[in-house]
Amino acid sequence: MTVEHVIERVRQQNSLVNSLEQDEKIIILNALEKQIPKKTIRKIAYNGEEGECCPACGLDNSEYGYSCCVDCGQKLDWSE
Repeated sequence: MTVEHVIERVRQQNSLVNSLEQDEKIIILNALEKQIPKKTIRKIAYNGEEGECCPACGLDNSEYGYSCCVDCGQKLDWSE
């Protein structure tokens, strides 16, 4: 079972989440969606330097190169 599959099931099945408050459901879905790698976004800073930023929170992760954003935990896809 993939993360995408679990996300879809949580969204679709009211009986699965009836005991959860709406904000709890949103937290669960956000945490699951961060496990799906997303392409970094190339941005140019005010000083003219380019950086690869997290698509979720916007933090420049260029100097780290980790598989996840050091600020929000979003999995990052560094492929071209």
